[in-house]
Amino acid sequence: MTTLVIKNYDEASNSAAIVFIDSNCTGKSVAFFAGSPGVVRNYNISDMSHLSMSNDAISSIMVPYSTYLTLYQDDGNRGNSVFVDGAERHNAPNQLLKCYDIQNIFSDRTSSLSVTQKKGGAAIGEWRNAGSATGSLKASI
Repeated sequence: MTTLVIKNYDEASNSAAIVFIDSNCTGKSVAFFAGSPGVVRNYNISDMSHLSMSNDAISSIMVPYSTYLTLYQDDGNRGNSVFVDGAERHNAPNQLLKCYDIQNIFSDRTSSLSVTQKKGGAAIGEWRNAGSATGSLKASI
């Protein structure tokens, strides 16, 4: 017997950074969710693999407003890193998220990452995953 559980999803209180295997936020993508506001949620190589993201495969990212993403070169949140504060919005009228292309600075070097939702902040924006079974998510405040 298979069970399907459907729950309400509140993007404003449960932010996620989206990572892509290709530049310009294209290709296969995976959402990495933040934990409770102010709490760092870490993902290692095993976690990334479990979510179907290969080691050293990330080339571009989208980070919603009030969310921090740190990419690490080594497993266990160690080594060189890149920090992204999702404070910028790509297009203010429709709240599209900015695509951060990391091709020239950290492409295909991520072995672990962390996602944090700012305390007192709420995710805002829209991220799309065209051509995927995961669809799209929208949030606004």
